[in-house]
Amino acid sequence: MHNIFTCSSKQNIWRWLLLVVCLATIWYFSNQTFKQQDLRPKIREYTGLVHIVQAMPRIHFDYDGNHKPTDNRKDPVNFIHFWIRKGAHVIMYGILGLSLLLVLGRYIRTERTRYLAAGFGVTLVAGFDEFNQTFVGDRTGMFRDVLVDLAGFILFALAFYLAKRFIILRKTKPSAQGLVPASNT
Repeated sequence: MHNIFTCSSKQNIWRWLLLVVCLATIWYFSNQTFKQQDLRPKIREYTGLVHIVQAMPRIHFDYDGNHKPTDNRKDPVNFIHFWIRKGAHVIMYGILGLSLLLVLGRYIRTERTRYLAAGFGVTLVAGFDEFNQTFVGDRTGMFRDVLVDLAGFILFALAFYLAKRFIILRKTKPSAQGLVPASNT
């Protein structure tokens, strides 16, 4: 049976390329100031979305401990901006983790070790990313963001694992085609 982790040299190059693109993308955004990444002026243009978020039941929390809470009613634009930024972390680190899983598949045969190594790799990259941000303009590195990044990997890895199991089950399930109950005549 074909294993998704075994691949030809050409496939291996594509897997490494995906990993390098993920790392380069993270490095690129990590070195931008908050002002360069500020989407709030664009979000303000979407007045319908801003009004919908403001009309939702109140969601209020202090993410970074600076006593400037995120609140969908008081500041819906910042609220949307927050979720876009954290969503980008989840997606980017989820893809990074999957690319690590695929690359590591060629070198680590046991599934559990592969997932643990990919999770460790994601955590390491996320930690370096947050550390790097402490040197970039108006950015701050936060341990909480490392956890958000790791959560992105966990979500994507779980989805990948379940999808892989579902595909394997479908391939190994005996086909009911051609099976006709015997007649008692």
